[in-house]
Amino acid sequence: MDEQLPDPDDEVPDDPSERVQWERRRLVRLLDEVARLAESGIQPEAFYDGLPRRLLAALSAVAGEVRGKAHLGGVRRYQVNMDKVGLGGGSEAGSSHEALLRAAFTLGQSLHLDPNDTIEPGVPGEATAGNPTAFLLLLVPILHQNLVIGLIEIFQEVGRPSLAIPGFLLYMGMMAQHAGRYEAYRIDRGL
Repeated sequence: MDEQLPDPDDEVPDDPSERVQWERRRLVRLLDEVARLAESGIQPEAFYDGLPRRLLAALSAVAGEVRGKAHLGGVRRYQVNMDKVGLGGGSEAGSSHEALLRAAFTLGQSLHLDPNDTIEPGVPGEATAGNPTAFLLLLVPILHQNLVIGLIEIFQEVGRPSLAIPGFLLYMGMMAQHAGRYEAYRIDRGL
């Protein structure tokens, strides 16, 4: 017998053990929604607009975005609340963040960075790749045939338990797998 997934409008249970089960079902529901969308053939704007929104809801995050290498060059971006994290274009913070994203496309692995942390020592005259914000930054790659074709980036408030970070990255990784399947479907069909 299938468990009934919670409706987003359902009242959150007061009992801690019931709340844990409610949260688990809510996370599964959001993941299932993305899985169904990945198999539906919807337009990229609809798929990728919903992906960061679902992740923000699932992880109680402040902001997020999906960046993907467009098939014909350039970068696609789908953002939610990115204006809240202080990465204004052309600023030193924006340059550091862009350097981080370039490095993440190359590394092809999940990352988390504390506020104002970097992944490499700076080179004089170049932006240091890092998280110049006051938020915890989580990044996971979207892969197709073991190549990074995109990134999912989430910003969370500081103070979340550090033991929860691997779980956040795992959940984001599952969402990224669905995005990879969606892209494989589109690439294989020349869309």
